[in-house]
Amino acid sequence: MKDTVGSDRMPRTLAEKLNHLFATVKPAGRSSFTNAEVAAMTDLSPSYIGYLRTGERDNPTMQTLEALGKCFGVPAAYFYDDEAATRIEDQLHQLQRMAALNEALKRDGVQRLATRMGELSDGGIAAITQLVDLLLEKERRYRDAPSDSAGGGT
Repeated sequence: MKDTVGSDRMPRTLAEKLNHLFATVKPAGRSSFTNAEVAAMTDLSPSYIGYLRTGERDNPTMQTLEALGKCFGVPAAYFYDDEAATRIEDQLHQLQRMAALNEALKRDGVQRLATRMGELSDGGIAAITQLVDLLLEKERRYRDAPSDSAGGGT
């Protein structure tokens, strides 16, 4: 078996790349753009955008790629250059992490806790990180546990 650098990243279709943008680039304070919203920003039809997203159409003009890129804040090369797409997606993920951190810091007490953690040693930070990970896992299990309110309890 041949082991190549970067083999975990396969070139993706235009539809996959476009759907990735719909999933990751969102209007402030709400869920994903709709096909109609992107159509209004690009002068394309909602149905054509739908065709691109399903792969029913997969050879748009450069003008279409530029319009879609402008709408989502990425260069047109994102759609046809896999190396550029990888770099851009890494940047998008980094921006998402920064936005999540910014939102977390707005919560009561989080900024104060983060500031105080800055005074800890590396070992102290590692210990707190482990405790937080355990607490998060416990909260996830509690949230995801089935409710006993369905009438099957004692």
